[in-house]
Amino acid sequence: MTGPAAEPARHGGNLAQAAERLGCRPGQILDASASLVPFGPPWALRAALLAAPLRPYP
Repeated sequence: MTGPAAEPARHGGNLAQAAERLGCRPGQILDASASLVPFGPPWALRAALLAAPLRPYP
C-alpha cells in the first residue's frame, strides 16, 4: 500500500503542509486534537453514562 494512508499517524502534524497537500487554507482545517475542540461530548453521552449501572472496580 502506498500514499498518505500508508503513513503512520502522528499527533501534532504540520498544519501548513497538510493544507498544501489537501489544497486548502490552514484555517479551513479543524484540529480535533485532545483539549482543542470546544464542543465537548454530546449530551446523550452524559445521559447514558449517568444512567449506566457503573460501580467501582475492586
